[in-house]
Amino acid sequence: MDRAKLIELGIELLATVDIIKKQHGESELLNQAVSVSKAVLKKLRNMGVEIDFKRGSIYSEVSAERTRQLLKWGEQNHNPAEWLMILGEEVGEVNKASLEAHFSGYKNSGDYTEYRNELIQVAAVAVAMVECLDRTTSLGPVV
Repeated sequence: MDRAKLIELGIELLATVDIIKKQHGESELLNQAVSVSKAVLKKLRNMGVEIDFKRGSIYSEVSAERTRQLLKWGEQNHNPAEWLMILGEEVGEVNKASLEAHFSGYKNSGDYTEYRNELIQVAAVAVAMVECLDRTTSLGPVV
């Protein structure tokens, strides 16, 4: 397995373990996933690669938001122009949250929590766009 694929696998495993832990708590499945993750991480470390655990946590947040979107809206198959309108609306919410966090006079001044939450939603919409493209075109996943 090449280095890039191993890194990708390590990050996916970390995100998956985090999601399982948050949704189901401790379980035998979780323990197995942790064992596999540790083996992959050991191999990566032996190759001189360190995984950014914080990034894995962010990916799991995006994945959880993507799942929330699927439960709320179901599978969405929009054309690219429609997707860009949806993404643009989400980016507008990021802009608003940033403005309110940055400038005094707003109740959320100095608090970037909503800004961060909106960024996770933007990332999840971008993932939904790629999922739709892969489902509805001959491109499929590019490996």
